[in-house]
Amino acid sequence: MPRVKHYFEEGQYVHITTRTERAAFLLAPDAAKSIILSSLRAYEQKGFFRLLAYVVMDNHLHFVISVLNADGLAAALGRMKGWTSAQVQATTGCRGPVWERRFDDNVIQSEQELRQVIDYLHHNPVRVGLVKQATDYPWSSARKWAAEGPPLRA
Repeated sequence: MPRVKHYFEEGQYVHITTRTERAAFLLAPDAAKSIILSSLRAYEQKGFFRLLAYVVMDNHLHFVISVLNADGLAAALGRMKGWTSAQVQATTGCRGPVWERRFDDNVIQSEQELRQVIDYLHHNPVRVGLVKQATDYPWSSARKWAAEGPPLRA
């Protein structure tokens, strides 16, 4: 399968999804989820994006960003997946690839769509029966959104 060319522009809102290899539950341990969140925050601090919302599930990750560095973002996401793979393997003892090679990105066209996408990702743990309310899931930004409101503008 040919590589997908990712195109980003500064200021865009983008919903990114990446899955574990063969949808295996490689992110089930809390330690693995913690690694993923630390990496998202580290790349936000490096100035590639502003993290607006996220949910780390046992076999995939959703996050919504505002693009700050369009030129380096796709490569940064690749490096982030490589680093988290090595850390998850070392922490959990899993062998082989952690992530599928690709990731999906969808540009969000409006503030209404942005709110819908974030609501969708925050309710992911509810839909699969992990929690009764989105704010009960510790590996998402739902609780922060409920307490502080949406961080839509800088």
